[in-house]
Amino acid sequence: MRFKNLIAGLAIFTLTAVPALVLAGPSCGTKASACSGAKKTASACSATKSACSSSSAKVENVKIGIPQINTAALKLMMATNVDMTLIDARSAKYDDGRRIGNAQTLTAGASAEEVANVISSKDELVVAYCSSVKCPASKKLMAHLNKLGYKNVVVYEEGIAGWFDEDHSNELPVINTTAFMAMHNANTTMAILDARGCDTAEDCKKAGHIPGAKELTDKSTMAEIQKVLPDKDQLVVTYCGSAACPASEKLAAHLNKMGYTNVVIYKEGIAGWTTVGGELAQL
Repeated sequence: MRFKNLIAGLAIFTLTAVPALVLAGPSCGTKASACSGAKKTASACSATKSACSSSSAKVENVKIGIPQINTAALKLMMATNVDMTLIDARSAKYDDGRRIGNAQTLTAGASAEEVANVISSKDELVVAYCSSVKCPASKKLMAHLNKLGYKNVVVYEEGIAGWFDEDHSNELPVINTTAFMAMHNANTTMAILDARGCDTAEDCKKAGHIPGAKELTDKSTMAEIQKVLPDKDQLVVTYCGSAACPASEKLAAHLNKMGYTNVVIYKEGIAGWTTVGGELAQL
């Protein structure tokens, strides 16, 4: 099932707190690091399982806003040749001639015909940017494109300044919920990994997962990883239960050490996905 109309409706607002849906389905036992080792306290174990579990009864606030990716994530998407159209949203007055990749120019005042000449399909993934986080042009263009029926539009808010003028060498590649939804709807080629882990194969089978996801954890061996990820150069997206769950970042770090360097983190995970109406599937 696709959720393009819902994304478009959400996209015109800045970050707005909405309650997450209570996740249905049987418990999937989480092999979280806080629960391993004799020195870990019962409270730490309980807190981590609550954050990472697919069936936590706790309702948390999940901030859902415009689809955004950061510099590190965009670099990896370009490095793995993700099928997307890059759009520079700056008007002539603010255009200094610099471009990110093969970006083309469109503004929020573009006609439907002008847009169609640049973006070939309303289903494709579009990444819009402008000068910097202070520049509103990329968000205005996204809203304009949404009205014209282009639903899978993501904003790279840091823009030209972030790409050329700032050091992002230590930045974690991160995408938010609506950006991940747009990528998913656009059938972006990526390996999706659920990092929560399961105590048993039956738990894994019953627990809800984002459609298309496979299961790996930061404890997975190289042999286990290679079965799921035969190509070290592909784009990988990790997630866990919610933004409070550390498993997605730990898996990303683990994969980096194993030679998989194109790993993006979807931090809001299951909580964010279900908040915007995403359905869950079985592994």
